[in-house]
Amino acid sequence: MSENIKVVVRCRPMNQSEKEQNCQNIVEINDFAVSVTNPSARISQKKKFIFDSAYNMKTSTEVIYDEMCYSLVESTIEGYNGTIFAYGQTGCGKTHTMQT
Repeated sequence: MSENIKVVVRCRPMNQSEKEQNCQNIVEINDFAVSVTNPSARISQKKKFIFDSAYNMKTSTEVIYDEMCYSLVESTIEGYNGTIFAYGQTGCGKTHTMQT
């Protein structure tokens, strides 16, 4: 039996409140890497994190489903176990990803 766990991150789009407050985007996503800039640092400081997959705020839920979930759903229909687990801080986009 083989087990496979993938850690995937998606940056949600800014909500209306964030847009109205002129919040700045501090997240940059390239391939499998997510860089986060500290906006209060005097000198630009970025922390970089690596994931199995990373999606930016322009990526559609359909693309994420096709690339990350479809095969798992198909395997589950064939009788295998599978879980999609949405985890994160309140307001980070779990519902946005699972429902849109």
